[in-house]
Amino acid sequence: MRLVDHALAQPGSGSEAWLLLLAGDADPDVRLFAVTFMATSNNAALVEKAWQLAIRDHDPRVADLAARLRERTDGPFRR
Repeated sequence: MRLVDHALAQPGSGSEAWLLLLAGDADPDVRLFAVTFMATSNNAALVEKAWQLAIRDHDPRVADLAARLRERTDGPFRR
């Protein structure tokens, strides 16, 4: 995960694609890392995707992010 964290910090690394790939990983720790990273983004579309992934995740730590994201901002979640 430290390697991915370093790679994501590099400009032009395709970080969105990496994060989406990692958010679907079998390891819940990897998913938690990816979705948390996405949720802290300034990119509203990426935050929305983090929320969508979190509400469907079976790991309670990842699923808990959905509630915290919803509390943090209503903007990208209002339909």
